[in-house]
Amino acid sequence: MQDLAALESEPHYRISELAARWKLGRETLRKLFQNEPGVVKIRLGKKKTNTTYTIPLSVAQRTHSAAEPGLSGPYYKI
Repeated sequence: MQDLAALESEPHYRISELAARWKLGRETLRKLFQNEPGVVKIRLGKKKTNTTYTIPLSVAQRTHSAAEPGLSGPYYKI
């Protein structure tokens, strides 16, 4: 696993930001990232619907390339 200091220093994205860039639904991305190591989950209250995900750049790149290895172009880049 990556060093914690390295994860803290890189940019983080919200689900909605990646959904807009990758042209995918927020629920699809939430399911894709919910068990991914390195993703920060902030739960506000007892309901899971109030969970905010922040995804480090390296995790987003790793997950995106593993999920869709053939995608390229300006819409799919981070």
